[in-house]
This record gives sequence, C-alpha cells and structure tokens, in this order.
Amino acid sequence: MKNLIRAVIAILGLAKLSVVEALQSDSCLKNAFPIFSGGSRAETAKCMFLDERTEQIIVGGSTLSNDYGPSLSQVGFIYSVDLSGNWKWGNFYFNSSAVTDISGCSLSTDTNQIVAMGISLGKPIIMMLDLNGKVENFISVEAYEEESRTIKTYGAVHLDNKSQPNIYFSYLAAEKM
Repeated sequence: MKNLIRAVIAILGLAKLSVVEALQSDSCLKNAFPIFSGGSRAETAKCMFLDERTEQIIVGGSTLSNDYGPSLSQVGFIYSVDLSGNWKWGNFYFNSSAVTDISGCSLSTDTNQIVAMGISLGKPIIMMLDLNGKVENFISVEAYEEESRTIKTYGAVHLDNKSQPNIYFSYLAAEKM
C-alpha cells in the first residue's frame, strides 16, 4: 500500500510538467501516464478506489465518445485495471436503464460488492455490482413530489452490508440551481 501511495504522489508531482513536455517524451509518457482510457470526445472520471483484496483499481465516470462508449449521448461507465495498469474489465450501463453518469463508487464493507451512484433517466440511482462489474441490484430513487427538478449527484455513496444492508448516499434536488 505504501508503494501505491508513493506512486500516486510521484504522478501528482509529475503533473507539474506541461502537457506539451509530456507528449514530447516517450519515457515521460510511459512513466507518468501508464494508463490511457478514453475516446475522441470527452470522458470524465468521477470516482476511483483501490480494492486491496483483488488488487484492482476501479474507475467510474461518463463519456460522450462514440468510439469509447456505445453512442454520442452521455453514457456512464465503470472499468477496472490491475496495479500494473493492465485492463481487467469495463462496462457501460446504457441499455434499458440509460445510466448517463457514474458520480460515485466504493467497495462495500464486506468487500464483496462495488456500489455505484449515478443518474439514469434524470433520477438518482444506486447500483450494486459484483467484482467484475455485473449489475446485481439496481435502485432508482423516486421523488415524493412529481415536480420537474434538476438532480445532481456528487459521489457520496456507501454500502454497509456486514450485518443488514444499509445504503448511505446523498444527492441534490432543486427546481433551480
């Protein structure tokens, strides 16, 4: 774990280099930016965590690239790489649920599930995934009032399932932002 923390600090220290300097040096690219993930438009990683047991780094976010995601519409994704940067798995959650964003992700307290928070059809959602990204449970949070509101999620999600499952999450709902 200490080596991983040192690696993150080293990468953050290298961030002082300009993008132009980084792109002109093959060794800088290899050493400073070992993982590339994305397409030709815009990808935003909004959550990331380390699963120490399986030695995987899990990343979630959204994409607008049809050469990375399934369409030009915004699509939520989660992927996993090992500690050497090798691709393990990756999923888009678009089909019938139309997940447009993954803003939060974490490991459950029993370390057997990934819990993700995002937006689907304009509503906050919680997904419980197995450790390979397959959806096991999908919860859509419905508003008490049927008013049209702007929903924002900011990544606060936690699944405590050691004794009885409890999900803790937060989101912002407002008529005007």
